[in-house]
Amino acid sequence: MEISRRLDGQDWSRQWRAWLRTLGLDESDRGVRVKRLEVLPGRITAATQERSGAACEVDIRFALWSDEQWQRVIDALGSQALYAAQLLAGDLPPDLGRTLSTAGVQLLPAGLGDLEQRCTCDAAYIQGSHRRPPCEHATAVYLALGELLADDPWLLFRLRGRDQATILRGLRAQRARSGESAPGTPALGKTAGRATGDFYRAAATPSRDEDILPLDQQVEGFWGSAKVLGDFRPHIVPAPVELALLRRLGPPSTAAGDDIYEQLAQVYRRISREAMTLAYAADAENGNHDNGNHDNGVNGAA
Repeated sequence: MEISRRLDGQDWSRQWRAWLRTLGLDESDRGVRVKRLEVLPGRITAATQERSGAACEVDIRFALWSDEQWQRVIDALGSQALYAAQLLAGDLPPDLGRTLSTAGVQLLPAGLGDLEQRCTCDAAYIQGSHRRPPCEHATAVYLALGELLADDPWLLFRLRGRDQATILRGLRAQRARSGESAPGTPALGKTAGRATGDFYRAAATPSRDEDILPLDQQVEGFWGSAKVLGDFRPHIVPAPVELALLRRLGPPSTAAGDDIYEQLAQVYRRISREAMTLAYAADAENGNHDNGNHDNGVNGAA
C-alpha cells in the first residue's frame, strides 16, 4: 500500500506542477528558499529567505468548501465502491477530479482568482478586484507545496477545509448508512484486508477447525525464510522531502518559535546524517569492499 500511496502522491504532484505551468509559473531557480511551510485548513503560511538574506512571510488562502459541498463530495465518493475502497485504504486516486466535478467542486483552484495571496514584500497584495501575479516568494511556496504533495496528496483536501481522518470518518458513516457492506464482511479501511491491484480484498480468515500451532512452535519461522532474508538488500536513501514532518508542524507559537524551529531542523539533519553513516558503516565492518556496489549505494543515497 505504501508504494501505491507514493505513486498517487507523485501523480498529484505532477498535476499541481502542470497547474502552475498554466499560470506561467516555471520551476527555475529564483534564489528564494522556503524555510518553513505550514498547511492549515484553507491556508498556507510560509517563511522564505532570499540569497541576500532578506526574509519574507507568505500567506495564501484557499476557498473552503461549505458543509453542503462537503456532503455532496462524500456522497459522490461513497457512491462508487472502487473509489471508496481506495480512499479508505489510504490512497488518493489521481483521477478523482472527475468524481468531484459531479459534486460541483474541483480540488485544484481554477486560477489565481480563486486564491488570496499576501507577502510581506508587498508585491502580491490584493488591490480591489485586481489580483497581481504571485511574487517570487509566493511562487517558491507554490513550488514547495508541489514537493509536499508527492509525500501527502491529502494536503489538497486540507486546503479545502477537512483533513484525511475527517473525510474517512464521513465516508465510513455514509457507506454504513447506505448498507452496502454485506453482513459478516470486514469493513473497508480496516486491517482485515490488503490491496490487490485496484481492488480491496478481505484477507482469508482461518476456520475454527484449522490447526493453529502455539506461538512457541513458530519462533523459527517468525521472520520468514532465512534464505529470503539473506538475499534481502535494503535500499537506503534520504527522505524525498527534507524535514517534511517538521515543515508541516511549523514553528511553535512562541516568541522564540523560529529559533526553536531552526534548532530542531539542525538536530533532524544531524540524525539523518548519522543514520546514513551507520547504514553504510555496517557494510564496511563486514568486509564489503565491493567498491562498485558501495559507490552505487552512496550515490543513490545522495
